[in-house]
Order: sequence, then structure tokens, then C-alpha cells
Amino acid sequence: MPSLRQATEQALRFEHDLGSTARDVHTVLVSDDADTVAELTTALDREPGVTVSVERNPQGAIDRLRTGTRGVRPTTESQSGTYSHDTGAADPVDCVLCDCDTTAIDALDFLELIQETEPALPVILLSDTVSDELAVDALRQGAADVLRKDGDLHYTVLANRIRTIGGRYQTALTMQVFYQAVEHAGHSIYITDPDGVIEYVNPAFETTTGYSADEALGNTPAMLQSGAHDEAFYTTLWETITGGDVWENEIINERKNGERYYADQTIAPLTDSQGTIRYFIAINNEITEAKVRERELEEQNDRLESFASLLSHDLRNPLNVAHGHLDLAEETGDPTHFERVRQAHDRMNTLIEDALTLARQGQTLTNPDKVVLADVVSAAWNHVATKDATLQCTLAPETTVVADASRLTELFENLFRNAVEHAGSSVTVTVGELSDGTGVFVADDGPGIPEPVQSDVFEPGFTTDDDGTGLGLAITQEVANAHEWEASLGNSDQQGACFRFQIPPDRWQHGGQ
Repeated sequence: MPSLRQATEQALRFEHDLGSTARDVHTVLVSDDADTVAELTTALDREPGVTVSVERNPQGAIDRLRTGTRGVRPTTESQSGTYSHDTGAADPVDCVLCDCDTTAIDALDFLELIQETEPALPVILLSDTVSDELAVDALRQGAADVLRKDGDLHYTVLANRIRTIGGRYQTALTMQVFYQAVEHAGHSIYITDPDGVIEYVNPAFETTTGYSADEALGNTPAMLQSGAHDEAFYTTLWETITGGDVWENEIINERKNGERYYADQTIAPLTDSQGTIRYFIAINNEITEAKVRERELEEQNDRLESFASLLSHDLRNPLNVAHGHLDLAEETGDPTHFERVRQAHDRMNTLIEDALTLARQGQTLTNPDKVVLADVVSAAWNHVATKDATLQCTLAPETTVVADASRLTELFENLFRNAVEHAGSSVTVTVGELSDGTGVFVADDGPGIPEPVQSDVFEPGFTTDDDGTGLGLAITQEVANAHEWEASLGNSDQQGACFRFQIPPDRWQHGGQ
């Protein structure tokens, strides 16, 4: 967290660029001389932008700063020296004006007490007797100014000085609040100059992007570009903010490690009192998780649409068959028709089970674990009626993948069942590692799948078998997607079908490593 003095240094630059304060500068006058008090308060009250309250002694001023207690004001503008307490709410103190000639404390000691209480609060010392040496020491110790009370003291000049240093103090306080708010904000924030050069980033920016402040400062936001947007996107953005308008849009950026992320971005120009743009501030709310959930919901809706379409279309045929044979059974009394009804019901049950399975697939894995891939292959083979088929698994025993074992088993079950149904009961199925070490394959020595339809096999409902549901390979695709495996189809060395799966490097350990 920055100190107030650090915030002051930053505030001076922003105050110069963006303008002055909005409220009056409140000054506490420390003096025990009634004439001095009456003279100064009367003069300063006439000056715009300045308000004054009075403390009789330095300790009263210190107590005022520590407790927020209001000071006192003279009852009249005469030299009566009479004081009465003002019981109104305490005004924030922006400046202290100390009459060193009438207070019972050394000026440097008073400065030290003030700085212990409010380190950055500006203090102006007034004296008829102050020496040049004392003035230099006071300025070195942090006094805002040292002025003589003799005839050289011009009240308008004094008021201007109070407005200037008090206004800077107000700006410093405001900037400190702003700085702390930005520093602790959960959103990624950066500030650039008018040319788009980054001058400030908050800690959330570092966390979100992976770039440190040192790496970002002096760079431009182009360092975050992911390549997802074309040049026209950034041209529109730049024209919007340089034209004085606020830009609001979703953006796909890239972290230092190359990972893309989504953000709701707002970029606003900051102008000075003349309307000149001095800075741009960008606030980015990362929405990557929300976008992933949105995409999953869209995929789920697509699956549900496929589910509804399949049920409405594919169930109609066996349902019509069942109705027809029921009518025949009633008309003829022949019980053989009931067997056809039973077969139609079995067909409908298979369609419903496969459609439900498809609807459940494709969700993000919730509890993935490291599993031995050869064990999953063996379990899947044992779950399928493989008849006289042969399995050749060439995977190394130490090959493991991060997966949901149950769902991955289902992936291989569908591939093995597909091979037996389309390549014959004596088919040989081979499971092994791709030659380039990027994944695994499942191949058979059957007739293969014609190349013109290879791109369609993963579509729900696609089948070349009158008895098939067309959902098995669609389920396989969904399981692969959930594991972030990239599925493709080609021909094996034996001219049969060969399903290839590219596996992310961080999701498996294999014999080639």
C-alpha cells in the first residue's frame, strides 16, 4: 500500500493534468493572539475557496487532528480576544497555519508533532522573528512554507498559497483512495498515456495476464493480443476512445503463457479541464469460466435437439412396426406377431438408451484421475460381445492418461462394438500409440469406411447398418471432446478403419517419454 507521501507525488502529476479540487480548502489557524486571529480570519474569510477554524495552542491542533474535534472561532471581528466553541461537525483539515510568535512551542517541534499525526498535511509557519536559518531548517523538515507576518504578508498571496498546497493535499487524499481501490480491485486494470503506452497496472493485471508490472510498463496493450480479432476490431476500438467515447465489448486476450482468456473490457478516456485526453483507463473483468459454461450449455442444447430429433424420427419406424403387428395379432390371433412387437420394443429401448447416453456426454470432467490406459482398453474389450474377434494392445504398461475411467471405457467399448458389427466377428482390433507419439489409435482389419463418408461418421444418427442407431460414434466423439482428445478417422495399414486420438501433452504419460 502506498504511503500518503507517495500518493502525493503521484497526485501532483494528476492534479496538474486533470485539474484542481472541488471543495473549499479548510485551514486550522494555530494562534493565541486575539488580534492576529481576528485579522487573519477576517481576511481569509473574504477569499474564495478558503475556510478557517482556530486552535489556541499547538496541542489543541494535534488533538483536533487525532480526534476530529472542531476548533474555535472568534465571536467578532474586533480585537476583543473572546472565543467560543463551534459545535458543528468537524471539517476535514487540509492545511495548518501556525503563528510561531504566540505559541508556546518550538516551530520545529510542532512540525514533528504534526508529521507524526498526519505525515503529509501541509504546514505554513508565520513569524515576525523567524531567522533565515530557522526557515531553512523548517523547510528541510517538511514545512510547506515559512512566511513573515510583517508588512510583506499579503493576504491574497497567503490565500493563494493555502489554496494551492491545501488543494494538492485534497488531491493526494483522493488519489490515495483511488490508488488503493485500484490496487485492491479484483478486475485487471491498466492506465495508458494518449499514445497507448502503459503507465500503470494493478496487481490483478499481473495475476490475470502473467506479465509483471515491469514487463508491462512502457509496453502497449498489443502485448495481450491473441490473434482472435482482426485489425478492424482494434481500429474501431482505437477510434472510439480517441474520439472521447467509452469502449465496451468482449475481448479475447492472451496470457504470457500463451493461454487465451475472455474479458468484458471497458476503456474510458480521462480528460483534463480543457477536454484534452491525457490518459486511457482499461478495466477488464475476466469471464473465461462464464464463456466455457455458455459454450457447454450451447453444446448441451445441441445434444438435446439431436436427442429430440432422433426420438421423434427414429422411434417412429419401430413404433409403427409394433402397432402394425399388434393389429395383425388381434385380427389373426397368430402369436408370432408378438415376437415382432417385442423386437420393435427392443429396438426402441436401444434407441432411447443410446440417445440418453449421448445427451449426458460432452460435459466437462469433474473428477479426472490418472489411469493406466491398457487397463481401460482391457476392461472395455471384456464388456463387449466380441465373439471370435482378437484384441492386440501394444500400449506400454506405463502409459497413463488423466481421464474419467468410466467414460473413457465407454469410448473404447463403442469403437470395439463398431469394429465387430461392421468388420465381422473374426476381426482383429489393434490399439497402440501413434507413430509421432501424440496420441493413440484404434484400428481394425475390416473393409474400412469409405472415404467420402468418413467426415460424417461422428454425426448423431449416421449409420450404414439398418439395425444401428447411429449414435455409438457420436458418443465416442463426445467422450473424446470431454477429455480434450481430438478424434479423426482414416484407414489402417490393413485398409480397415483407423480412429486416431490426439491427446494434450499434459494429459498423458507414454512409453515414448
